[in-house]
Amino acid sequence: MHELGFGAEGPSGPALRAELELSSHQLTALLRRAEFAVELLPNSDTAAWHGPANWAYQVSLALLRRQAGAALELLRSSAQLTAAAAFEVDQRG
Repeated sequence: MHELGFGAEGPSGPALRAELELSSHQLTALLRRAEFAVELLPNSDTAAWHGPANWAYQVSLALLRRQAGAALELLRSSAQLTAAAAFEVDQRG
């Protein structure tokens, strides 16, 4: 049996659509939580940092923001593509 509970012949249209819709909703919920977490990242206030520590802090923060942004884009794309796949399955009957 398939790990999603479908038989060897694969999921039927309605079961596949339901699974895709559930996945899309879960990805969207995860995206919202991740967006909130990114909003909580520290700002670039470096008043407490001097010299090389300031540079290291700025570089690390910029890298973190860039990677967090890339992760958000991947989640957003995954949610959209999964929703589109559910729509296609629904359209094909």
